[in-house]
Order: sequence, then C-alpha cells, then structure tokens
Amino acid sequence: MNDEEVRGKISQTGKREREALDGLFKLMLKETDKVYYTIYHTPDQTNSKYDCLVKKFDKVTKKMIKKMFFETKIRGAYYDTMLLEKQKLESLKALIRDPAIDKIYYVNFTPRGTILFDLIKIEHTLFFVEHEHNKLTIDKERGKVKKEVAYVDITNGIVFDYIYIPEEQRIAEQTRIIEVEAFPKEEPEAPVAQIPEEITPPAPDPNQTTLEIPAEVKRGVRLDENGEVTFSTSEEFQSLPYHYQWRYVMENHLRLFLQPGEDKHELIAKYGSLEKVYLFVKERTRQKSLARLGYFDEKENKYEIKD
Repeated sequence: MNDEEVRGKISQTGKREREALDGLFKLMLKETDKVYYTIYHTPDQTNSKYDCLVKKFDKVTKKMIKKMFFETKIRGAYYDTMLLEKQKLESLKALIRDPAIDKIYYVNFTPRGTILFDLIKIEHTLFFVEHEHNKLTIDKERGKVKKEVAYVDITNGIVFDYIYIPEEQRIAEQTRIIEVEAFPKEEPEAPVAQIPEEITPPAPDPNQTTLEIPAEVKRGVRLDENGEVTFSTSEEFQSLPYHYQWRYVMENHLRLFLQPGEDKHELIAKYGSLEKVYLFVKERTRQKSLARLGYFDEKENKYEIKD
C-alpha cells in the first residue's frame, strides 16, 4: 500500500471501531437517575494511546467517579487467546493518574462475541514473549519487526453476547433481502397434474424444529449436523444473508448458555420459535451475570456498572 491507501485504511478501521464500541456501550453503560456518561472517540490519523475515553459522573454532585480508557481490536477470526503488545499495555498504563477511578480496558470484537479485559486486574497473569509480527497491522507489505507480546486467555475477560457487523454490510444485506419486483410477471397457467389416488403426501416430522432453508439462499450457507449455521472466518460470516447472521447469533447464545438438562429443540417446540427461546435465555443470562458481578442494585432495582 502507498501512504494514501494506508491513511484510507486507517480511517475505515477507525470508523468501524467507533461503530463497534457504540454498539457495546448500549449494553454496558446504562444511565440512571444517579449517574450519566460522556463518550469521546479519538480522531483518525493520530498517535493516540487509546481509542475511546468514557467518563462516569454523579448526577447530583457532577463529580467524575470513574474514567475508562478503551483500546479496541476487531478480529477476523475467533481465538482462545487474544494478542496484546507490551508497548500498548505500557502506553495505556501511562494514562492512569488516579488508580482509584482510572481504568484501562482491552476490547476484542470477534465473530463469536466480544471479550473485554480489565488490564490492571489481569496484568499479573500476562507472560510476554518476543515474536515477529507485521510492522503495520493493516499493511503486510511493510515487513515484520520483533515485538513483545502476550496471549491473553479469554477466561480472564468478560464475554458479551455482542457480534459487531459493519453498518455498510447490514444495510447492503437488508436491502438485498427486501428487494421485490415492482410489477410481478404473469406466469402462464400450468397444466393440472394427474395424481394417482394411492399416493399421499408424507406426514410432517414432529421432531423437526429447525428453520427450513429456501433453495435460493442455500448457496453460501453451511449447516452443521444439528442444522445450525456454521462458518470458519469473519469473511465467511459477513457474506451470509443478514437473517442468517442473526440466526447464528441466537443459536450461538443458546449453545453457550442453556442450562444442564435443557434441550434447544424441546424449548423451541414448546415456545414456538427460536427467537422466543433466545430472548428468554438471554435475559436470564444477563440478570444472573450482572447479579454475580455485583452490578445489580437491589434497592433501586436497576443494573449499572459499578467499580
């Protein structure tokens, strides 16, 4: 890439990172009658040490009670560990002025969900090694250099059931799905087929609870042995029709959060649709996770991010 192409790529990457963070913040940051938040995204083409700064304020005193710096990565594939450069960690740590309220977070958006790491809390678990990596992440032609990196285990982070899909792709997929002909063509009448009396249609299978796939969208959609949408890379996921991406999100959530003894197909048969089961399990998981992490205020009966 030449310098102009690199600048364009940086701008596109920055735009997507802002979109991804804004989507995540809708889940994380809940304004209440006691607190509110301000969000500042760093501009493109700068050497900022972070991607976004979020400040939490007390509504009554207007005092800042928490300051959160976010570093963002949008991953093209899902891994059990996420790479972190030591230089980036040191740059983020240098931002801390008041350890009581300053936090630094490392957010990884993957095709299977979003993982957030509190770097101060997990720093003691990190083991850095020297490996060769691309000098510039977005341009492999710039060659490789040695970097000190750690591979952060996802079990040390908080997993959010949020999959980032670029806005331009969502718009393109939704437009393609709703395309219809303005004036449908008249089809000639087909001759009436003579059906022998002894032939009867097969009875419906009562055990079939997965969605039927129209023939026109079977191309590019892979299903596993359970009839669930599957893919290997971010590019393959993003090439799916939008409603199949959404179907994967629901199926993946159930795969992760159904309780022992619960069967997806039995629940779908009982409640009528995959979406109803997904919404129920998602809300149950959210309440349990927030209560376990201490984010639930029983007196106010509200959820909020706490220190």
